[in-house]
Amino acid sequence: TGVVVEVTCKEGTKKVKAYGKTKINGKYSITVKGFNYKKYGGKACKAKLHAAPKGSSCSIPTELHWGKKGASLKVKSKTKYEVVLSAKSFAYASKTPYKECIESSINHYKSCFSFNNIIKEGCKSRK
Repeated sequence: TGVVVEVTCKEGTKKVKAYGKTKINGKYSITVKGFNYKKYGGKACKAKLHAAPKGSSCSIPTELHWGKKGASLKVKSKTKYEVVLSAKSFAYASKTPYKECIESSINHYKSCFSFNNIIKEGCKSRK
């Protein structure tokens, strides 16, 4: 099963929440029912990590692109029938680094799941 993403939109003091799961390619689509977009706009909404996949060793939410606290959403497309908002990729990490990460001398970003773009397994190195 995929990662669960939470979208929260504020209407004054009221919060409208919606949840969705990532697909195999890491993308997700969440419909926020009952939110007045015309009145409050996309800036009133944030997306964040809600739950890691069941049974995954990668269960620690990271701060990548504000995935832990909530990322502001940007308008991707807009028609008179639909508004599509988007966020950058989020990621979960494992409690302990993978063996390949420990053996290398390069600085690491240890991410099991990166979604909204594609799912990535293992260790991604950064110089």
